[in-house]
Amino acid sequence: KPFVTYHNDIKSHLYLRVAPELYLKQLVIGGLERVFEIGRNFRNEGVDATHNPEFTTCEFYQAYADYNHLMNTTETLLSGLVKTLTGSYTIRYP
Repeated sequence: KPFVTYHNDIKSHLYLRVAPELYLKQLVIGGLERVFEIGRNFRNEGVDATHNPEFTTCEFYQAYADYNHLMNTTETLLSGLVKTLTGSYTIRYP
């Protein structure tokens, strides 16, 4: 059942999942060893030129993995993303 909230700045009702990770955890409990979701998240916060309350996340869960394994997976994912997008592991800020 979705959570219904009202976004004050855009004067609109939003229908959100209460917890995006619950369905992923149920899949792991059901026998899938690895699951992930790239999904939209929303926060009922103000909107201005530097802040958008809507954003995308990637959540992943893996059976039998400890936090060290999950940290290594996260580091590999992010460094690979940077390398693919920029051609280097180093990012230059203007």
